[in-house]
Amino acid sequence: MQNKKIYLQRLLVIYITFFVILVGGFVWDIIPNLTQGIEEGTRVGNEMASDYEQVSPKAHYLFWNIPIEQSDSFTIPTQVENREIVGQISTLSFSVKEPAEERSILHMAFAAIGNSPLIYALMIGSALCFPVIVVLLFFIIRSVRRSLREELPVGKNNAWLLRAIAALTILTELLGQLGMWLMNSKAAEILAGSGYVVKTGFQFNISTLVMGILLLFAAEMFEIGRELGEEQKLTI
Repeated sequence: MQNKKIYLQRLLVIYITFFVILVGGFVWDIIPNLTQGIEEGTRVGNEMASDYEQVSPKAHYLFWNIPIEQSDSFTIPTQVENREIVGQISTLSFSVKEPAEERSILHMAFAAIGNSPLIYALMIGSALCFPVIVVLLFFIIRSVRRSLREELPVGKNNAWLLRAIAALTILTELLGQLGMWLMNSKAAEILAGSGYVVKTGFQFNISTLVMGILLLFAAEMFEIGRELGEEQKLTI
């Protein structure tokens, strides 16, 4: 029994550490971008509403962090003598205005990202996966704490919750990168002939895929361990 309690304590520490890392990443990475996105979205929304009331309404849409091929270097002014600063543009963010062409205000709102409702849906879907992962992980931590406190077997649902977290981890990356690929492709069309060449290759974070696979592996090992424990009880 003592070994089981130590095992559950270690498991609880692992889950809590993972939970803290996820929340910390959300606070330090996603929230600042979310705040900036809300400010930019509010500005574009106000401009769109104002332009829509005009005789010739205009559609507004945004592109951000568009990767471009290596551009010409340029010198950045500095106030320090004998110092030279050379810059180079690697990503580009910009907004576009064009005639609305009888599009409804609702369509323009959902096409505000990359001029495509599909890109909007993919980005929102990717963003919503993260809080779902946090909630599922919270349920796992609560279940392990209950097992530790009441000296009960670990719940059967934990393996399924862990599988769901693994699937959502991979899905988050796929949705986000698919949205960025579509946005980059749209940006390449808009910037054609401007001197900026957009990188339109599909990018995928291998580390996220590996993490998802490791979580699936951990879920299967977790389930096998639980089943072996139940078989041992029946044998005794």
